[in-house]
Amino acid sequence: MSNTGVVFPTIDLGELSDEILNQNLREAGERLGCFRVINHGVSLSLMSEMKKTVMDLFERPYEVKVRNTDVLPGSGYRFRPSETNPNYEALGLVDLASPQALNTFCDQLDASAEQREIMVKYAEAIHGLAEDLSRRLAESYGLADTTNFFKSWPIQFSINKCHFKPETVGKVGVQAHTDFGFLTILQDDENVGGFEAMDPSSGTFFPLSPLTNSLAINLGDMATIWSNGRLGSVKHRVRCEAKTSQRPLFSNSTLKIMPATSVIFPTIDLGEVSDEILNQKLREASERWGCYRVINHGVSLSLMSDMKKTIMDLFERPYEVKMRNTDVQQWSGYTAQSEINPYNEALGLYDTASPQAVNTFCDQLEASAEQREIMVKYAEAIRGLAKDLLRRLAESYGLADTTNFFKSWPSVFRIHKYHFKAEAVGKPSGVNLHTDWGFLTILQDDENVSGLEAMDPSSGTFFPLPPLANSLAINLGDMATIWSNGRLCNVKHRVQCNEAKTRFSIASFLLGPMDTDLEAPSEFVDAEHPRLYKAISHKGYRSLRMATNLHDGEALKLISYE
Repeated sequence: MSNTGVVFPTIDLGELSDEILNQNLREAGERLGCFRVINHGVSLSLMSEMKKTVMDLFERPYEVKVRNTDVLPGSGYRFRPSETNPNYEALGLVDLASPQALNTFCDQLDASAEQREIMVKYAEAIHGLAEDLSRRLAESYGLADTTNFFKSWPIQFSINKCHFKPETVGKVGVQAHTDFGFLTILQDDENVGGFEAMDPSSGTFFPLSPLTNSLAINLGDMATIWSNGRLGSVKHRVRCEAKTSQRPLFSNSTLKIMPATSVIFPTIDLGEVSDEILNQKLREASERWGCYRVINHGVSLSLMSDMKKTIMDLFERPYEVKMRNTDVQQWSGYTAQSEINPYNEALGLYDTASPQAVNTFCDQLEASAEQREIMVKYAEAIRGLAKDLLRRLAESYGLADTTNFFKSWPSVFRIHKYHFKAEAVGKPSGVNLHTDWGFLTILQDDENVSGLEAMDPSSGTFFPLPPLANSLAINLGDMATIWSNGRLCNVKHRVQCNEAKTRFSIASFLLGPMDTDLEAPSEFVDAEHPRLYKAISHKGYRSLRMATNLHDGEALKLISYE
């Protein structure tokens, strides 16, 4: 039942002072997680032309629309009308700000030159509005200039058509959900209602009736994460409602723009939930994805910043100095750019827990006393986080204290500099597809330059892990899959060149037992879950991968009992 007593805020972006406007946006974002805006800068004529364009695109034959394939899960033509879902279909474009992606979308759907021009203009206008709203929300909390922070976020474009008929009146066209991105700008049908949002205080739905020349704004899950729970991720749906009995078909075409800090990638707050809930979240993300981001992780922002400055400086050393960073084991030292690997160079430290190894690394690269101190502090903080995450994973399965079990495992630093150029944009030219051969990786990726992508194990498609300030990305590797008897996912990932900029990252690998064989504890093995993998040490498994050149998890099959 809809609650029509809720007053849906409409905010005029053109007639208030910045201070009052920002406060109104914040209050609506915190109270409902949604609002309408007027005087938003997107012209009525452009909105009208865009609606005509998308209505025309939906008239394409089915065999044309299915060319609009997924780049990310759910980003292309989907929810094809069927017996189970007869009322809704959608077309999509994964990044509206990318000229290449926009051209591909237009080519797929045989869009005319005029329609392409309209979409380009609309994309620019909507992108500008999204950045302005995000900036104003940040300013309302007293945050410093965040223009560049929001600027690199991709914009996912979705156009929806609800085929409503008399027999569907009162039924749901789009099920209740929250958006997984940061912010959604919705141009809904000015003639046909149906959009409803949930009042978070009562749990009842209220209608967002059409308002000419307005845009509806929804905040999503990433806004809630970014604001530490202050901003609401509004639950909403689309229902079929009848305006007159003479209207046999109700067509609702909507434009949904989602600047997203992550499309489907989980972010876990290590400081805000109970141990039981936190451990369960870590386990679920590890089993489903094999990767996640963590915030409030205990590694200070100042230390992360100091560490990045340190590694940026180390890469400025002359080639003959960097070459002193020799291998302890293959690929553990300096890797230079080459014809085969033209965009990536890397430095490495084999065991961050060893004072001798840290000193050797610093001596090789002529690190200053201050830089040595920073690296020691960073190594201690990252190693502590790694042990805590492993302990929590073990506890989530009801295992006994495993502190000493993980304690002796070596940790490896691998720091990367990607020299991305214009000709590399759009290519997986940084690091090729692989799984990590260790147990767990903690990655401080570049907060300004994106590129890290992971594979959805259920669909085999890639999704981006856009930067999130003061967060760390966690990847599980092959040794985690062995230890958990297949329960934990070893995520396949790569680095893609998205823009012609230099990108830095700091990867810390907790490897596993070097000389002692690792096998799944007895708690993971029973009649329904027979042992999957033979016991093997990290050294043995690494040698197997190197000898077979199998780097995307396929080497696990060679130690499988099946």
